[in-house]
Amino acid sequence: MQVCPNEDIIKINLPFAGFWRRVFAFFIDVVILIVANTVAASLILLIIKTIFQGKINVESFEIITTISLNTFILMYIVYFTLGESSGWQGTIGKKLAGMIVTDIRGNKLSIKGALLRTLLKFISVFVLLGYLSIPFTKRRQALHDFMMKTVVINSQSIKNDK
Repeated sequence: MQVCPNEDIIKINLPFAGFWRRVFAFFIDVVILIVANTVAASLILLIIKTIFQGKINVESFEIITTISLNTFILMYIVYFTLGESSGWQGTIGKKLAGMIVTDIRGNKLSIKGALLRTLLKFISVFVLLGYLSIPFTKRRQALHDFMMKTVVINSQSIKNDK
């Protein structure tokens, strides 16, 4: 979906998605990822246990934690990258919260752009201020949005304007 092909979206009067709406969407996405990660990590542990037939203690905390964390990170990257580069222009959480991710001209993100935006979210997490900037910026952007020149907008406003 292209909102404004020749100018930055900032010049158009569209409501940018606020902090709490984005938190709500993220909460939904994390719940989905936790459920999926629990299933995937359990299957991986079962496969390892079957292959090594007791030679590796898969019940050890370190192995469970390592597999679960790595599985979660991989699933997070794939989930957000595919979701934000899809026709939905967002994850299931963003869809349910009525939001889409676009570049500053309103264009859908490419898979490369969505992947880079997803990876840059890790910087926003480590620099906690990366997310705390959302309520205080004109376009309601997090640090990774500034770096990628992306915005999250309320999708209902686009449907109502057409």
